[in-house]
Amino acid sequence: MLKKLISILPALLLSLFIFSQKTFAKVDIQPDKDIVVFGVTQVGDRSDTKIVKIYNRGDSKAYIIDVKILGDDKDDFDIVDEDCEFEDLKEDQYCSVELVFEPESKGTKTALLSILTTNGVEEVPLAGIATTSAALSVDPASHDFGKVDTDDSESISVKLKNKGFERIEVTRMDLKVDDDNFEIDEDGGNDPCGTTTPTLDPGESCTVELTFKPDDEGFKFTILKIKYDTESDTDLYSGGIYYGEGEDNGGGDDGIDIGCSFGGVPTLPAYLLVPVFLYLRRKFRK
Repeated sequence: MLKKLISILPALLLSLFIFSQKTFAKVDIQPDKDIVVFGVTQVGDRSDTKIVKIYNRGDSKAYIIDVKILGDDKDDFDIVDEDCEFEDLKEDQYCSVELVFEPESKGTKTALLSILTTNGVEEVPLAGIATTSAALSVDPASHDFGKVDTDDSESISVKLKNKGFERIEVTRMDLKVDDDNFEIDEDGGNDPCGTTTPTLDPGESCTVELTFKPDDEGFKFTILKIKYDTESDTDLYSGGIYYGEGEDNGGGDDGIDIGCSFGGVPTLPAYLLVPVFLYLRRKFRK
C-alpha cells in the first residue's frame, strides 16, 4: 500500500498545484490611501493636487474599466489626470489618479473616488471643507490617529482661533459622518472652550478635545463641522477631518503562514496535504 501511495504522490501533488493556480489566484486592487483629505479651501479656489496610487497586490492581472467620482458633492472634486482607465495591471504594478478640490459652495464636502475593475469596485472617500472666510482657523485641520485597539482610545487637542478682525460667534459645532467612533469634549485641551458655541474676539482662541475610540476593526473617519457668524456675514464654515483604523489585539494566529510553495507559484494550503503526510508518518513508524 505504501509503495502504491508513493507512486501516485507526484501525480497528486501536480493535481493540487494545478488546482491551486485556478482556485487561489486572486486580483487584489489596493489604493495607497484610506481617505483623501483636502482640508479648508476657499470657494472658487483650487486645492493642491493629491495623488492616489492604485496597486494590484494580487497574483493575477487586474483590468481597470473605469475611474470616476461619485456622490452628492462630486462636482466639487475633479480628476485632473490619471493613467488607470483601461489599464491592465500586472502583479505589484500601479497606476495613479490626480485629484483636486474645487468647491462651488461653502460647507463640508464629501465624495467617493470609484475604481471599477473586472474583479469589483474599490472606493476611496474624498473630503474637504469649503469656506468663504478663513477667519476661524482649526489646528490641526486634519489628523491621522493611526491604528488604535478597540479596547483603547487616542485623543488630541484641537485649537480654534479667531484670525479675523471681527468677533466670531460659533452657532454649531458637531461631528459628521461617524460620531460613534469619535467624541468631542468642549472641556478638553489646554484652554477649554467650555461650550460647543463659544464666542471669540479677534486673536482669541480656545480648545476642544477629540477622541478616537473605535468600536470595531476597520478604517474610520469623521468631520468636525463648525458653523459661525461674524458682524458682517453669517453661516460661515470651518472645521477639520480626522481618521484612524480600529484593530483588535485580542489574539489569533496573527498571520502565521502554514503551507508549501513551489518555485514562487501560489502557496498551497497545508490542509490539502495533511492526509498524505499523516498516512506516511503512520506507515514509517510501524
